[in-house]
Amino acid sequence: MASLWMEKGIGGFAKEGMYVEVLSISSGLGVPVLIANELHAVQMSAAAASDGIL
Repeated sequence: MASLWMEKGIGGFAKEGMYVEVLSISSGLGVPVLIANELHAVQMSAAAASDGIL
């Protein structure tokens, strides 16, 4: 996760013409908001993903 924050901080996404908003949310919300199409991508551990599905 730190790599996303660092890339955002140094302006790497903007240099490539991408608007990126990096959010920190609880692991239990990752899968439901992804399924609801509220987010385009989620970075989480496998344990958090399986908990979100169950």
